[in-house]
Amino acid sequence: MNKLVSVLMPNYNCERHIAKAIESVLNQSYTNLQIIIVDDGSTDSSREIINGYLDERIEKVYLEKNSQICIALNTGIGFAKGEYLARIDSDDIWEPEKIEKQIRYLENNPDCGACFSWVSIIDENDVEVTDFTRGAYTHVNENLLNVRNKSQNGWIKELFFRENSLCHPSVIIPMKVVKEVGLYNYAMVQLQDYEYWTRIVKKHPIYVYEEKLVKYRRDSDPEKNLSGSNIPRSIRMFNEIRSIKCDFLGDMSDEKFIEVFGTFFRNKLSQKKEELDIEKAMLTRDAFKIHGLDLPLANRLEEYINEDNMRIILEKEYDFTVKDFYELNTLHNFYDPVAKEFEKQYRVYKEYHDNYNSNMEYLSGQSSLYKERHEQLQIEHEQLRTEYEQLQHEKDGLDQKYNDLRNSISWRITKPIRKLRQSFRKK
Repeated sequence: MNKLVSVLMPNYNCERHIAKAIESVLNQSYTNLQIIIVDDGSTDSSREIINGYLDERIEKVYLEKNSQICIALNTGIGFAKGEYLARIDSDDIWEPEKIEKQIRYLENNPDCGACFSWVSIIDENDVEVTDFTRGAYTHVNENLLNVRNKSQNGWIKELFFRENSLCHPSVIIPMKVVKEVGLYNYAMVQLQDYEYWTRIVKKHPIYVYEEKLVKYRRDSDPEKNLSGSNIPRSIRMFNEIRSIKCDFLGDMSDEKFIEVFGTFFRNKLSQKKEELDIEKAMLTRDAFKIHGLDLPLANRLEEYINEDNMRIILEKEYDFTVKDFYELNTLHNFYDPVAKEFEKQYRVYKEYHDNYNSNMEYLSGQSSLYKERHEQLQIEHEQLRTEYEQLQHEKDGLDQKYNDLRNSISWRITKPIRKLRQSFRKK
């Protein structure tokens, strides 16, 4: 068990964590590695850090400008020479025996199309996350990623009806499978891994090593994660979901389709091509409904109701008429999750705005009271200042009289008498 494994690590501006990722690969117990680091036009100190590693197993590929994840991945695959391809992101960390354990399984199970593992989730400070009720950890967490193994058909249904629960930086894929299914889809950003798994699982069984072999990093700030939630990313993610689910069943053979999804058919006796095409359209709609979406125009129903033969089959065997299609189009559309997010944000903003206006009205009332009190104090101040000036004037007059008295002749004449009186008082 010493076949060459090509490790593919794309990087973009990950100067804080890339050294730990590289070290975790170099420290693998399985040593026959080709480590391909593709820097996707970083503008931080990533390249200096990468250049600091002189291990002869490392191949450094520098892209002139940032081109996004799939271009970096496909560029790296072009350099791969191994019999297996392993993926790691430049902020993740592998346990020392990760590759060894997964390669042992793949060597003993040559029909396996990809081997994944469980993960532990760490934050930007390398602290393991255990609270998945906050921030970036509500959407992607260990409950989602650390699932039990399934059969090939089980994984097909999981990826079609539900969502991606396979962690990208945990995967090792035989290169023969990579050549069979092709490169990553350039049209994908958020869900490039999800789309790739759907292509593999329809051709081969996959396996999840039920041990945490990866420390998968999720920044506590959702904006810093590729799958973080904001409006543009949400729109793009749902567009990619739409593309994946609508294309999922298109290249599946009739035999495999019946084997995997036959129990979900509207018409359990469906066998003809036209019938199976309708079943695929219905199931595609079901896949969206599970996510709370209703997407009649995303599948083939619009096309089918315009074909006489298919429209007759829809009416006779599925009790689905043109009027039913019209009714479908009155339901919520694909972008509802985005609209709901806007509505949610608007409600928060409106509540804040109303509270702000209420506070401003209160402060305005208080300001009027303060202004009135200020004016009263100014009047009182003027009155006191006038009284002070009057008293000061009186004091000045008394001081003048006192000085005049001290300087008078009678005051000087009586000075000895005053001293004599003072001496008697002391005795």
